[in-house]
Amino acid sequence: MIDFSKPVQKKDGAPAKVLARHGDYVWIDDGNGPATYRASEAEKILINVPEPVVLWHNVYTDGRKCYRHETREAADASASLERIALLKTTYSPGHATVEIVEERK
Repeated sequence: MIDFSKPVQKKDGAPAKVLARHGDYVWIDDGNGPATYRASEAEKILINVPEPVVLWHNVYTDGRKCYRHETREAADASASLERIALLKTTYSPGHATVEIVEERK
């Protein structure tokens, strides 16, 4: 089920925008101009834009295995004094970034 209060896109990845919703009707602009759909029909062609996934990783010089953490607090809690860096990785469909959040010299 689509949450029309959050960003949407077409199932093929093309951009789309919900302009308004009233009752069972949704007004959508998919780049071809505004169109009106029943919500049940809009759900056949739209999905919510996937939210980015953020993971945290401790880095050690000795090559110790690294496990992902869902929050920075969890990464900090599991880190030892030998941690030389903390990485924040953000994944979105077709895109990923890695940021060095903390680094010991």
